[in-house]
Amino acid sequence: MKRKSLPLVLALVAFVAACFVQLVSYSPEARAASSEVSLTVRLERAQTPLPHARFSMYRVGEFSESGEIQLIDELKGRLVISDVRQQKGWAQAAQQLSSWISELKLKAAAVDYTDENGEILFDHNDGVTRGFYLVVGDDVEYGEKTYSSLPFLITLPSWNPEDELLDYDVVASPKPGEKVNPTGDGQEDPTTLTPIPHVIGTPSQTNGTPSGSSSGSTNPVVDSRGGTRTPTTGELLVMWAPWFGLGMIALAIGLRMRNQRNS
Repeated sequence: MKRKSLPLVLALVAFVAACFVQLVSYSPEARAASSEVSLTVRLERAQTPLPHARFSMYRVGEFSESGEIQLIDELKGRLVISDVRQQKGWAQAAQQLSSWISELKLKAAAVDYTDENGEILFDHNDGVTRGFYLVVGDDVEYGEKTYSSLPFLITLPSWNPEDELLDYDVVASPKPGEKVNPTGDGQEDPTTLTPIPHVIGTPSQTNGTPSGSSSGSTNPVVDSRGGTRTPTTGELLVMWAPWFGLGMIALAIGLRMRNQRNS
């Protein structure tokens, strides 16, 4: 009888262990120790996505779990930024930093273009890890208009002032300004394209005052609770762990029932 019960006992142990692994892996402490972060950039004008816009991410500092920012050696003495909770002046600092890119010979950590939805996802697949970043968008022309976005600074993960926690999947929505391009030799004007609707969450953090109706570009609305990304191998294993445990239990029950029929 004890041998017949052994598969069921082992399956129960496997299920409990799998659930424990999942709980530990999704705990805030475990995520804090991970370097897996992501930034989604959403670019649109008058609710119309702007595709084919190039954005570059420059790693300009380290970001600790305690919320302290340590700038790279090239910037020490030029800027004073030390705490993620004190973001006053970040907009001006971002513009200053963007003007120093060539002088300091900074290399972009990641570069990509917005897709047809006006979105880019930067994550570990692009080499983006925990840190302090300058994000710079190039001007993009559509017909007679040129759209430009202000550079901005962001930490990954980002500080959420509402619950005073760090969020690891961040969405930034730059508000581009526009100007008339008299040459008219740019891409198709995006206002003639069919808008692709997408939901932008309630902003939990802003760098400046967002304004979608202004003709000038403004600093991005940052939502640190949005974004989508491809799960890592470890995350997939964690998500499937309970199902593995349930499968083991079902297998053990089936084996026990077969043994009972044979005895």
